[in-house]
Amino acid sequence: MKKSILFVLVAFAAIVLSGCSGKIDLVMVSYDKRKPLTLDDKLQIAFSNVIPVAPENGVLIATIKTDPEVVCSGEAAMNFLIKTSRELGANFLFVKKAEEAKVVVGAGVYYRVKQCTTLYADFMEVKEEK
Repeated sequence: MKKSILFVLVAFAAIVLSGCSGKIDLVMVSYDKRKPLTLDDKLQIAFSNVIPVAPENGVLIATIKTDPEVVCSGEAAMNFLIKTSRELGANFLFVKKAEEAKVVVGAGVYYRVKQCTTLYADFMEVKEEK
């Protein structure tokens, strides 16, 4: 009896907590197998307000929209993008847009509103011109 009650409680907690988890919208464009970048490999980062167009010699690997409920601060979102870029083998990260959003965080009667950042970016492989 105790095991079945424990199982029901664990299953209920898993369902409740999975409903609270956010998600990252990652759309793969190229499924070519690329070697992940190491910390020694060069990763270029460009923002669309500085360079309005992505490089012509770049191959789009994936596009992403971060979720402010998962990574709230702009710094955390950028760190997430850099980590993901290296994992995908993308040597060029093109940040297209940044949006500020208010996110309500809380449980029960306690809650607070946080100012969070959503980033839209492209992961690319850019071949060096010779």
